[in-house]
Amino acid sequence: MKSQQIEDEYSAGLTQAKADATNLISIVAELARAAEDTELADSLRDHANELSRQVDRLSEITLIKSSVGDDQIMVVLATKASTAIAANPRSPIRDIAMIAALQHIQHYQIATFGTLAAYAKTLGRHHEKRVLGALLEDERALDEDLTVIASMILDPHDQAVAA
Repeated sequence: MKSQQIEDEYSAGLTQAKADATNLISIVAELARAAEDTELADSLRDHANELSRQVDRLSEITLIKSSVGDDQIMVVLATKASTAIAANPRSPIRDIAMIAALQHIQHYQIATFGTLAAYAKTLGRHHEKRVLGALLEDERALDEDLTVIASMILDPHDQAVAA
């Protein structure tokens, strides 16, 4: 792949990642308000704040374009998260459904930031690679936290999962 093609893919990916993070702030806040489990609600509120910082960190990278269309994959994933709220009454089951939907979003973001970090490395943009690598690790950490919370909701007596 030619360097200009990588640069174009990288720029488009950065622009989309910033738009996705911006859109996710309200979705994650909505999930936090809908959560029954207090640990889940707290984690989601923290993540909504982290998404705001993520947008700021992505704004540091100068290749981001000013506009982008809707990412259809993210639209579907966000719709799935909203549907998890609407389809279930407030309960642990709804919390688990919301976690599952959010983890689909997390896995998409993990793939996005991993790819963008690889582009940045290939292009010799070492500072940007570090920024994107840190965002990737943040997304992985939230994914792990959500797995622990889901396990505790499903089996509150299983303390081994929490350790």
